[in-house]
Order: sequence, then C-alpha cells, then structure tokens
Amino acid sequence: WFNWATDYSLLGCAMKHYLASAPWSLAARLEVSPNQKWVMISVLDARNKADGGNTMWMYAPQEGDKFCRSDGSEVPWESGDFVRVTYKSCYRQDSELIYQYMARRVAYLDESGKLVKTKAYEELRKQVLAHNPHPPKCCGYGFCCTQREFLPEAISGFQNRIQHVIYAPPKASPPQVPSQQTMV
Repeated sequence: WFNWATDYSLLGCAMKHYLASAPWSLAARLEVSPNQKWVMISVLDARNKADGGNTMWMYAPQEGDKFCRSDGSEVPWESGDFVRVTYKSCYRQDSELIYQYMARRVAYLDESGKLVKTKAYEELRKQVLAHNPHPPKCCGYGFCCTQREFLPEAISGFQNRIQHVIYAPPKASPPQVPSQQTMV
C-alpha cells in the first residue's frame, strides 16, 4: 500500500488513515495470473469467504487496449498503469461491475536511480493547478454543500493541491560479506 497518492479530501484522508492504521492493511494476498495481465488482491477474510467487497482485481493494460469514459472519450494510459475493478461476484467477470478506476503511474526510478515523470504526472499537475469552479466545502475536505449537478466535474475534473503519499521504506542493502583472510 506504499507509493499511492490520494487527494487531500475527506475521502482521501480516510483512505490513507485506514490503510496506514488497519491491522490487516499489510495482510493483503496478491496473486498474479500466469499471463501477467491480472492481479487478484484479497483482503480481510477472503480466505474463508471471497466476495466483491474483499477481493479486487487489477488489470495491466496491453498494447491495443482501449478504455472509454461514459461520454465516449478515450482514457489515456501508459505502461505501468492499472485498471482496478471489483465485480459483484468476484470470480465472475460477467457479473455486475460495481467499482473501477484507472491507477496511473506518475513517476518511477529508472535503472540508474533517476526519477522519470510520466505523462500522467503532467496531467495530475495540470489538475492540481487548475481553478475548480466548485471547490470542496466543509473546511476544504468535502463536497457536501456542492449542488448535485456540479459533483461529477468538481470531483473528477480537479485534484486538491495537496496529495497524500505513504512512501515505501528504502530497500535494505544486502549484508556485506567480509573478505576472506588467512590466519598466520
């Protein structure tokens, strides 16, 4: 659950608090499909009873895949992005889709350790800096006083200028093997 950004909103803060403090937050079981296209994420009591609430899927888009919004416009994606989906009957992709979003990779470290920002970074930056004509109310955290017809634009068209991220701890260096010495 490291290296994910959430908006500085009531929902974003609640998600980060939940992921950072829940005793099961690090107990997710990840299974990757043999073709490397799907990742199943099982949490809580999924071992005993998997359902749509505790078993989620992430799909790694492949060359030629196309995703569209409800208005027909195409959703851009790059290698490293994922589509997160939850089905009502978690093992049946023909059951009702109850939740989905595109998880975008905004930056990564290349082989030499240099930070590489993606096109998604620039899109996020543009959304963060844009003026939201329907900003969050309630101390800047929620949209409870926003008129219903403005909610889709207010929530999905803009991002808060502050983003929450829980960074992964640095990788431990492998132990140094002492050089062999000859005793005389």
